[in-house]
Amino acid sequence: DTNLEVFVDKLDDGKPREKGTPPFFMSSSSITIASSTFVMTNENLKNKKILDFSDLNIQASDFQIVGPEVNLSINDMSFDSGRGIHVDRMRTDFKYTKEQMRFDSLNIETPGSLLNGNLVFNYDRKDFRDFFNLVKLDAQFVDSKVAFDEINLVYDQFGKGKEVTFSSNLSGVLNDLNTEDLFLLSDNTGIRGDFNFKNLFDRNEGFIMDAKMKNVTSSYYQLRALMPNILGKTLPPSIFKKLGQFTIRGNALVTETSIEAKVNINTAIGSSYTDLTLTDVNNIDNATYKGFVSLIDFDLGSFANNRRLGKATLDFNVEGRSFLTNRLNTEVIGDIYSLVFNGYEYNNLKVSGILKEQLFDGSVTSNDENLKFDFKGLADFASDRNNFNFIASVAYADLKKLNFIKIYLLLVIYFY
Repeated sequence: DTNLEVFVDKLDDGKPREKGTPPFFMSSSSITIASSTFVMTNENLKNKKILDFSDLNIQASDFQIVGPEVNLSINDMSFDSGRGIHVDRMRTDFKYTKEQMRFDSLNIETPGSLLNGNLVFNYDRKDFRDFFNLVKLDAQFVDSKVAFDEINLVYDQFGKGKEVTFSSNLSGVLNDLNTEDLFLLSDNTGIRGDFNFKNLFDRNEGFIMDAKMKNVTSSYYQLRALMPNILGKTLPPSIFKKLGQFTIRGNALVTETSIEAKVNINTAIGSSYTDLTLTDVNNIDNATYKGFVSLIDFDLGSFANNRRLGKATLDFNVEGRSFLTNRLNTEVIGDIYSLVFNGYEYNNLKVSGILKEQLFDGSVTSNDENLKFDFKGLADFASDRNNFNFIASVAYADLKKLNFIKIYLLLVIYFY
């Protein structure tokens, strides 16, 4: 119990009043508090002090107590918190009941932040024993701005020197928080969608983000600078930094060690759709993955640091480990609709095999107009000179157009 609750209980014993008996009533048209302090402690916690406000100044009006309900219009409130946050001005219409606290028309100004909206806490009073997990909140914020340096004083997981503008509807409890219709802007990053965050304030449990992304536009460096450290460590640098500015649409479930994603990604080097489950993403260069990948005009050469490769359009089922060229070990099965290799664009290929480092061991069927064959064996692309060890049934191959020979001689080979 807080002392406010004890005070209210003295005014309302919870028993039905006789008909015509008015409730307790107390009012004041104006209240001024200057150079005061406010401390809230919980003797059940190791760190007992929950709130510690100093230099507290309040100008308020329309204070009323009607039975167990308290109403107050805070016109101007300022204070310093024990965590280092200074509030220049706070305004709100406050209401307290046994089941709810309301902060309507809420406006909070700090040196770096500005919050505009409404905030409601719903509870059974015993829920305050576990505020982060039991007390429900319902909030709407519009045209608001937050400085991450101030947030880091309470929750040190964000980038330094960054600020964001945002609008959103919030609901749930603090350790299972929904942010719906989120619209966030910072530098060259824009985020729009619905997100659920679990265990934001519980470091003993694993962080989880369930994202329904309508539009996320950013780059690897911009996004990592904004996201909590726990999420920034999950973002795979070996992948994302090669994509340049990208836009993501779709759904993703992100934990400290895994990512499940069904997303469309438009990047500076092409587009893709992925339906993948990744594990061990805390060691992303050795992460395992399984699922489906579709690439559209995607520059594999830039992505894989291989100058012989160019743009590709393909659909693959994949299962393997790592995204680094020198550690890659994955099984691929699917169709290549177009692939530029060694300056020539191949079309209509079917592939099934193992990609390990820069080796391919498996089978390829080509129905390209200049290469019709069935290939089964090993291809080594690790050096400037490609090495092959295979069995093939070749119906037609124009080696000049395929850029395997650089002479003006058309070599047509027929095998029967």
